[in-house]
Amino acid sequence: MYWKAIGTTVDNVYSHTWPVNRPYQRPIFPLGQLYQDPAPAEIARFRSLASAYGTTGLSWWDWQETSARGWQAIAAAVQPAGPAPPAAGAYARLSQGSRGDLVVWAQEHLVGAGAAIAVDGAFGSGTAQAVRNFQSAHGLAATGAVDQGTWPVLLQQPAAAPNWASAARASAASTRTGPPSARLPSRRREIPPPWRRGG
Repeated sequence: MYWKAIGTTVDNVYSHTWPVNRPYQRPIFPLGQLYQDPAPAEIARFRSLASAYGTTGLSWWDWQETSARGWQAIAAAVQPAGPAPPAAGAYARLSQGSRGDLVVWAQEHLVGAGAAIAVDGAFGSGTAQAVRNFQSAHGLAATGAVDQGTWPVLLQQPAAAPNWASAARASAASTRTGPPSARLPSRRREIPPPWRRGG
């Protein structure tokens, strides 16, 4: 969660990381940065938010580049950040046009719930319809988006394990493995600035 290297704030790196990783239902242990000499106030904020988000530990990268003021900042008492920020209990919203690993995760759970869709990391019309069907079957608003109300119910379903090897053999190129989203180009700004974030 290297906020300074990414070019964002401590608060933004937390509010992005939590909703995107929460669906995996694994503990999140923040790894903050001490290289690039971040301001002591940023280091203190990172520590406070780790506590506010309910983590049981955090780490830093890396000791040999840590300045004297960085060491002082991690040795100081942690100041409470207040109540848990809204992002601590949030899930990332996926809708038609979304792509990537989190879409694969949602698709695996939809297939585990009985949907006949491709697990390809691309949230197309077929995935949107499968989500609407799932939502209707579970008494949820049929929005077609995997949203705050849908994730907890969807994650109760088993995740189907796709056979990437057979998909690769069946493809004309037969050289790729994994979902098509694995071939997406990297993004310059993985965490968009606040004014460009959608709901």
